[in-house]
Amino acid sequence: MMGDSDATRHAGREPGSDAAADAQPALREAPGARIAVFSWYGIGAALVAVAAGAWFGMTAPVLLGALVAGTGLVARGWAAICLAGVVTERAVSGARAFPGEALEVTITLDNGKPLPLSWIRARQEIPAGLRALPDETLPDATFAGEDIAIETTAEGSALVVETALGPYRRATLTRQFLCERRGYYVLPPLGVESADVFGLFLRNRTEKHEGAVIVYPRLHPVVDFGLPARHPLGPNRDPRRLFEDPGRPAGVRGYDGNTPFKAIAWKATARTGTLQAKIYEPTVTLEVSICLAVDGFEAGDAFETAVSLAASLAHAELEQRRAVGLFANGRQAPGLGSVEMPAGRQPGREMAALEGLARLQPEPVLPFPDFLNTVLARAGMGATLVVIAALADPALVARLAELSRRGRPVVLLLSGEGETPNLPFPCRRFTAATNGMATNGMGVTGVAA
Repeated sequence: MMGDSDATRHAGREPGSDAAADAQPALREAPGARIAVFSWYGIGAALVAVAAGAWFGMTAPVLLGALVAGTGLVARGWAAICLAGVVTERAVSGARAFPGEALEVTITLDNGKPLPLSWIRARQEIPAGLRALPDETLPDATFAGEDIAIETTAEGSALVVETALGPYRRATLTRQFLCERRGYYVLPPLGVESADVFGLFLRNRTEKHEGAVIVYPRLHPVVDFGLPARHPLGPNRDPRRLFEDPGRPAGVRGYDGNTPFKAIAWKATARTGTLQAKIYEPTVTLEVSICLAVDGFEAGDAFETAVSLAASLAHAELEQRRAVGLFANGRQAPGLGSVEMPAGRQPGREMAALEGLARLQPEPVLPFPDFLNTVLARAGMGATLVVIAALADPALVARLAELSRRGRPVVLLLSGEGETPNLPFPCRRFTAATNGMATNGMGVTGVAA
């Protein structure tokens, strides 16, 4: 049981929603408010009875009036100061996670006054998309009664702890919550409630703790989309052998007068006794701009699959040392604009891309054909444009066809199953895979060029 010792036990909001920030802890009605004799009028009447009984020498009214008035005054006074000197702390073990990972929330209650608390109750709302987990490592009997509970609410769930707290004592509770799906979640403020020693008058307080949890999109393995390339020094082979990548040695050959000095293979030269030169693999560089058109998507599985595909493509391309840009015309929570990340492969780029996609909502800032102007202004001239969309919108197809005719490499990825339209540029359909690495697979079907 979480008591008045220092023992520690190991035990919200949808993206863009404002409901969780305004959530208030559930309040219980004070029993004393329903008992008339403990109202100020009742206490006044009891004091009158005490005075009258003393005047007329009647013992019973004096005793009864003193009992009622004393109880009421002590209860009201105790309740008025019960939360004074109480300091609360809330700490979360991390601010970012992937779906399926668990984070820990630690709630600390510190009674910094000589007055004991017969009980104090803390309530932490947890938004939908996150879920409080029970501590299965402790015996069920430890949590009998109402000491610690996980409640289901309209906004998600709530972690509730109730304990006694002696003078200058501290109690700490640690519990895990599971990150179930992608999103930006603001943790509502902690609600604290206590009462007088008789439990007649309740006092509550909402703490000003701030915090948010970002849950990244799921990353799945992706197939090779066969994206076209224009620039040298990337991971794809170039059958024309026009460029060589000095970072990818392929062997040695005999030295000739046209070989630069820095290409001499000194170890091979020492081994053979004759000058040898390094041979490098011929390659081209891929610069990819991944664009997610939120137009046509609604909140649900299809949109989550599209976001997951964008994240998975960015992850795969960066692993192949390609320069990757990420663009999406949807709003980011809380109240941010569209996702605009020019191509690059600097350290930390993948985490920045995942965070932008974690915040993304299916609410377009601009129609995607217009948003393409922003993309093209920030994408390289030879960058491959990968567009993920819900539908083959005629305006979008016409714009991509125009870019393709001008020499821009374009690939259109459409959500869901069905016939793949025959377009003047590569077009594919993608669906969430039903096999492979459990839920971490992504399939691509129906290629049409």
